Amino acid sequence: MENAFARIGVVGVGLIGGSVARAARAADRDVTIVGLDVDGVARVAEAAGVIDVAGDLDAIVACDLIVLAAPVSANLAWLDRLAATATHALVTDVGGTKRQMSAKAVELDGRVAFIGGHPMAGSERSGFAAAEAGLFTGRRWFVVPPPNSAAGHIARLKPWISKLGAVPSVVDADTHDRVMAMVSALPQVTASALMAVVGDRVGLEGLEMSGPGLRDTTRLAASAATWMVDGLAHNSREVADAIDSLITELRIVRDQLDTPERAAELFARAQAWRRAL
Repeated sequence: MENAFARIGVVGVGLIGGSVARAARAADRDVTIVGLDVDGVARVAEAAGVIDVAGDLDAIVACDLIVLAAPVSANLAWLDRLAATATHALVTDVGGTKRQMSAKAVELDGRVAFIGGHPMAGSERSGFAAAEAGLFTGRRWFVVPPPNSAAGHIARLKPWISKLGAVPSVVDADTHDRVMAMVSALPQVTASALMAVVGDRVGLEGLEMSGPGLRDTTRLAASAATWMVDGLAHNSREVADAIDSLITELRIVRDQLDTPERAAELFARAQAWRRAL
């Protein structure tokens, strides 16, 4: 397949951005990858041979494809920054919420060619050191075009996503954020709250008495807080509704602990959905 993007810029070379760079390099040895990050992260990626250039704004603007892999707040600011340049790049992102990115693209009225993206891949580890070329293999990668986007931009982006090993799937921003609040944000909040409550109540000695169930259930609690807090803030209404639904279920169980049938019904319903998952 002809390389549609000979020069790729990655803004934020952490777990996801670094994995994008590694996967792009594995898919095409001839591609030039420009990375931009803070605290010398891009220099580390350059020294590792994952990116070719630890660049600046001018180097990013000159790319054919720009991947915004910073937290959502920073990605929104980058859209404004890019709109003030003469870049001809196709711009995408990898953030976990899409409604505000789409609204910003509409607000910019074509000054940036933007198609939102969200790979359903991650790790409890964070940072460039955790980046893997195979992170996206077989994983769904949502393509979220703003209402004013050109069909040709989607046609260019989807084959590139496939080259990284992912499975592109087009969805609108409202549907994406509503579903992600349930299947992504709620598990994160639940795992973190569970780990915090258990740790606070039993301490280190109590944790030493735990079995694998607690470790398996709370794996997401090790995730990077910066990304999680930023993502929750940009999808707060949908996440609040998701949390309310869980609270309602927990209250029902709490109030009927002496009614075995109620607990049995919950477990059976959960087992059925888990098998479906």
